Amino acid sequence: MKKSLYEQTMDSIKAPERVVDHMLSAVRDSEKKEKIIPMKNRKSNHIKRNVIAASLALALLFGAVFGISALSPKESPFIITVNAAEIFDSGYTPVGTLNGVGGDFHEENDEVTMTYSFAFNIRVEGEKVDDVLYTVKNGSIGAQGENKKSLNQSEVISVEEDEKMFTLLGFSADTADTTLSKETRQAIRDWFDHARAKLEMPALQEDYDDSKFSIADCSSTLYAALLERVSVEAKITYTDGTAETKKLVFACDSVTEDGVATISAKLV
Repeated sequence: MKKSLYEQTMDSIKAPERVVDHMLSAVRDSEKKEKIIPMKNRKSNHIKRNVIAASLALALLFGAVFGISALSPKESPFIITVNAAEIFDSGYTPVGTLNGVGGDFHEENDEVTMTYSFAFNIRVEGEKVDDVLYTVKNGSIGAQGENKKSLNQSEVISVEEDEKMFTLLGFSADTADTTLSKETRQAIRDWFDHARAKLEMPALQEDYDDSKFSIADCSSTLYAALLERVSVEAKITYTDGTAETKKLVFACDSVTEDGVATISAKLV
């Protein structure tokens, strides 16, 4: 009677003794951790060894039939980094601090608009990536504050083309925006009046007391709210013409006494 492919594999492949010993040791360690009484007689140990050897042979069989990729996780054709930290969809990755490079306030009819830009280096890298289109929601990118910016792969990864890379992330917040919490809108007003106090100008709020202003509290409130709203979509086009889109979202992890925020990012 002709043997099946599995039976032939079992007959022809023997797991190396050291591999079986290693796996057997791992099973014993697991039993100890789970407080399972270990098998002490030789017969049981022999059965366990045969089961491990059979499992290894089965794994080799799957590798032969379906290719080694059946045993290995599929690699992504690209990676996305923020400030050199690779970003994943499994959870938030710390990407450093928000380093401000400039901003201003604008007041009209007792409403205040705050804008601020931060150094922000996002890259998409991959051998088959041809072009990347970034789209930012509730924010802006680039030195000119465009909402969209297309970068081909050579521009994204080339150090010599830094001025063409996505290097700035801008936020804008308005006290007239009722989608922001009352606490967030108050923080904008307080920060505006704090700046006016530093310039020895009268406050916009009649009851404002600059001695009670806390840059840490104000920054924490604003960054948490603004980072929760902002997202960056990267549309990645490959050399074969196909494309896919990944979205980056952010979170404020902490704020120092000086108002410097440490943030994280993840893919969704």
